[in-house]
Amino acid sequence: MQFTRWAPSRLFVTLMLVFAGIAPGADAAPVFYGYVRDSSGGFTTINPPGATFAEASDVGASGQIVGAYTDGAGTHGYLLDGGVFTTIDYPSALYTAAARINTAGDVVGVYGDAGGFHGFLKQGGTFSAINVSGASYTDASGLNDSGVIVGNFQDAGGFHGYRLSGGVFTTIDVAGATLTSASDVNNAGVIVGSFTNGSGTHGFVLNGGVFTTVDVAGATLTSIRGINNAGDFVGVYADASGVYHGFLDRGGVVTTINFPSAGFTESRGIGDDGAVVGAYYVPEPPSLAMGAVAAASGLASSFHRRRRRIVRAGV
Repeated sequence: MQFTRWAPSRLFVTLMLVFAGIAPGADAAPVFYGYVRDSSGGFTTINPPGATFAEASDVGASGQIVGAYTDGAGTHGYLLDGGVFTTIDYPSALYTAAARINTAGDVVGVYGDAGGFHGFLKQGGTFSAINVSGASYTDASGLNDSGVIVGNFQDAGGFHGYRLSGGVFTTIDVAGATLTSASDVNNAGVIVGSFTNGSGTHGFVLNGGVFTTVDVAGATLTSIRGINNAGDFVGVYADASGVYHGFLDRGGVVTTINFPSAGFTESRGIGDDGAVVGAYYVPEPPSLAMGAVAAASGLASSFHRRRRRIVRAGV
């Protein structure tokens, strides 16, 4: 499995993983939660009321957190500000996930409807759709304070990243890659993401038109998910045993991030104060896990009824 092939968000694919029976133990299914790790290394779980799955995607300048969750009514984006959860649903969408928030409080993400998946920008109470011309799929995964947006799209030529500024889309493709995914952009315009080529899946940093490949030492897979204005970036890697860990790279010094007792940890966003957000799972007894599997099955079948299956890299 390659994280650069995840569907619209980590959350959507966690549902697919559970539905497929990929779990930390033979008699348990993973239950996913969001988390925030403060600058001193302390962890706090993020789980909106009534959620069966949750993820945290980004942390803003004032400590606001955005992400996505699933409950009995479907999958929604959320804003967590001052301890209060506010649901974010693109109008008439079947699925919404919030990916990034900037200092102005603008939010980007992805939504799904009967016609497929689309990126969105939310400014105040106003939503705007983001669609690359000719693409069968578009998402929005990163946003800086200048309003530059990065994301991903799929067309007849494959899966690509993009940069959107002043209404102009610029395609992002790593040379020799079969798949490129752009995840985030900071105020200096540095873009991070992941790509897949013949040797596997790797992270990249794109600065001044120059790509730098990033591989965590000893990892079989590396994916960069978020960057802050200091240039620190976070992501996920798989070790030689197939276990997935979050990581923080600060000036070339890599710190592994593992939520205590979790079977999987991913880091998705980092604030300028060093706070890191992401997702983790823990095994639950079968009686509790069945509800999670049912939720995954329902969401999967709903989208398969409404759209052609696509392979894409994730928000």
